[in-house]
Amino acid sequence: MQVAAMAPHPLLRCARVGHQVAPPARGVDDERIAGAEALGRALGLDAGPRRAIAGTIPPQHMFGLETAVMLPLQWGGIMHRRRPLLPADIRAVLESMPAPRWLMTTPLHLRTCVEEGGRFAPLEGIVSSTMPLAPALAQQAEA
Repeated sequence: MQVAAMAPHPLLRCARVGHQVAPPARGVDDERIAGAEALGRALGLDAGPRRAIAGTIPPQHMFGLETAVMLPLQWGGIMHRRRPLLPADIRAVLESMPAPRWLMTTPLHLRTCVEEGGRFAPLEGIVSSTMPLAPALAQQAEA
């Protein structure tokens, strides 16, 4: 898939989290679009069937926008309209989606789901944000 060069103006602007004053806006530009394209290729979305992608992060955050909105749009995937927060909601959203499924989430969401003890519907994979993820937690989530 080719990404066409855009004008130097961003398509939209997102606020970054963690600021007490007016946060600096971050634009979605060629670099962000190319990042979603590279991630899709790395996940193998360029081959095989359409993937269903569920995300626990709202699209107002860059991780949620890139992984749960831009990624399925660029690669012809299926995205879920809800952004589940609680473990039961995450499982319900995943079960409602056709296979193959991907979950875009954070280590905090994964830990909560693992601690609750339930299982996800079969997943092709999980992409976690850059928040630190303990290897043991990753193994438990994959089980």
